Amino acid sequence: MFKKLIISEQLIDLVTHHHDAFILLTIIAIRARRKPFHGLEARQAQIGDWKKCGFTEQRYRSTKRQLAEYGIATFKTTNKGTIATLCDSRYYDINEIENNGQDNEQITNQQRTNNEQITCNKKKEVRSKEVRSKDLKEKRGRFTPPMPSQVDEYIAEYTKAKQITLDFDGDKFCANYEAVNWFRGKTKISDWKGCVRYWVSNHNSKPEQQPCNMTVFSKRK
Repeated sequence: MFKKLIISEQLIDLVTHHHDAFILLTIIAIRARRKPFHGLEARQAQIGDWKKCGFTEQRYRSTKRQLAEYGIATFKTTNKGTIATLCDSRYYDINEIENNGQDNEQITNQQRTNNEQITCNKKKEVRSKEVRSKDLKEKRGRFTPPMPSQVDEYIAEYTKAKQITLDFDGDKFCANYEAVNWFRGKTKISDWKGCVRYWVSNHNSKPEQQPCNMTVFSKRK
């Protein structure tokens, strides 16, 4: 037989701010029946010996009132003394025995196993979504440097659409950016076509059209 103290935020708050309430609750949990016996139902305990518990009568009454107000326990006065009934299982698991004789420990263990399985499955599902999301981001952000022929083909299509005549060398373009590991300033290039358009725009803004000579940057360290 065991009775388990359940560590939770509610318990910590009770111990920290309502010490007397925690002490009386512990006494009730220790005395509480696990199954009906001698006129007491499961989860019920006989109390009233407040002096033996270290309380004054005033503290004892005040503490009972607190537990009742918080919905943790109820109290009933009888000719045999006060009967306390535990109402909130967030603080103590008294390992109650069901009427069919099955111990709550078995039920609790099965519930715990089921909950752990559900939690494990949820974690796997979340992890799977995170991996898929990461792969998708990496796929979107992955940059493949173009071949000079691809650059020449794109610039031909672009200048034709813009009705621009331009001397542009795909080999020089690729060599220029390969020298700086495909960085522009401190930013890694993700769209080489955008760089091509930038060069074209920069060239067209000049007063005289000259062959599109590209500045070769020093290699990044």
